[in-house]
Amino acid sequence: MKLTLSGADCRYTVEQIAITLFPDERHSWDAPMPDTAVCRVTTGAHRHTASVTITRGGKPSRGIAYTAPDADSYRDGALIRYILRRAFYRAALPHLPEPPPWGALSGVRPAKLGRALIAETGSPARAVRALEKNDFLRRDKAELTVRCAEEAVDLLGARLSRDVEVYVGIPFCPTRCAYCSFVSSATASEGALVGPYVDALCRELADGAERVRRLSLRVRSFYMGGGTPTTLSPEQLDRVLTAAEALGLPDERTVEAGRPDTITPEKLAVLRAHGIERVSVNPQTMNDAVLRTIGRRHTAEDVLRAMEQVRGAGFACVNMDLIAGLPGDTAESFRETLLRILSLAPENITVHTFAHKKGAALFDAPSIPSAALGAMLLDAERLLSPRYRPYYLYRQKYIGGSFENIGWTLPGHRCDYNIAMMEEISTVLAFGAGAVTKFVAPGRIERLPNPKYAREYLRDFDAHLARKTALDALYASDSAE
Repeated sequence: MKLTLSGADCRYTVEQIAITLFPDERHSWDAPMPDTAVCRVTTGAHRHTASVTITRGGKPSRGIAYTAPDADSYRDGALIRYILRRAFYRAALPHLPEPPPWGALSGVRPAKLGRALIAETGSPARAVRALEKNDFLRRDKAELTVRCAEEAVDLLGARLSRDVEVYVGIPFCPTRCAYCSFVSSATASEGALVGPYVDALCRELADGAERVRRLSLRVRSFYMGGGTPTTLSPEQLDRVLTAAEALGLPDERTVEAGRPDTITPEKLAVLRAHGIERVSVNPQTMNDAVLRTIGRRHTAEDVLRAMEQVRGAGFACVNMDLIAGLPGDTAESFRETLLRILSLAPENITVHTFAHKKGAALFDAPSIPSAALGAMLLDAERLLSPRYRPYYLYRQKYIGGSFENIGWTLPGHRCDYNIAMMEEISTVLAFGAGAVTKFVAPGRIERLPNPKYAREYLRDFDAHLARKTALDALYASDSAE
């Protein structure tokens, strides 16, 4: 679809709503295309107007939305983006086979809006109705949003201004999965970097521990991800976790064991010795043919072996990641994966929707039709909801069918780090290549990114460590306010 916009600098908003409503199509500002979306914004002293005309197959339809201006420039910009999404949705609706489940809502964090609406309307039920009316969400998605928002509200009530979460990134994997665009390197090609990386990471953690003490911070959750942390040797894992413990780690300690082909009894023993209670074992699918398609070197039987080892080592909570809509998967084989995972009784199950990520080998892979993908996700909900409850969700650019990723938990086993990080409830101190520290204060979020790749992280380490002093200044300014 050819996109045009006049009257406002909101190209990103238009791109996101176009991708949300027409997820199986290509969109461009420059390339000539038979279908078009002509967007116009008119601002005035008493009223802002958004108008969108979408023409598909020679048939035009128009959508309009209005709002009163706001004296605050930031809120005024948000209102303009809001009416632009509404107008686009109204113009798109006659061209769609059915109303889309997420309505006119785009963006990564739906539950943040749900949380704001709970505060504004005074009740979860009214927040659900507001999402249906204002953003055209289907009832089940509105209820899902508010349920996850309630989890965030609950966690927010337990967080104080000097509470922080800690993330440690290990950007190495045995192989690179074909669907992945994360900042990670295969050890076959970049294995020589692992030792120097561990050395540098331990230095950064020591610097962070001193900062935690100086600023009187309290760590509330710890999460080691990647990449695949268990790509490290037992000795390297021990060094990193020993350095991290100087931060003053809480009871909630999570490590992504992730790839079953990296899990060994020796590594699990190291994790347990450092008080790690939560691990992930992420098969993505239990279909061996699909595993080969996505570049995994393990089988479904390896997943079963890894789970047996993890349970034998005594971990209190296990998460398992699945992806709906992987190339080569079907509704039947995805259901079989779900049933096999449920038989293993993990405390957490995260159901992702396949996303065409730029930089991933499968970016141009054929998409599963949105209706078939929706049926997979509905099947997952039906199988999981009798025992599990959703506790956090997020959406991604280019996600299949414009659906969502949902974290499900058994009662009493939710991962607070996932909620705090996704809902931006408290500051995250991040360590390692590609990690992003986020300073969170009321009405304010500041990002302090680390160098993106392991080579850059090592090359620019001293300069990067010096830039970490910006966090001291942020806490000083917050205290002054």
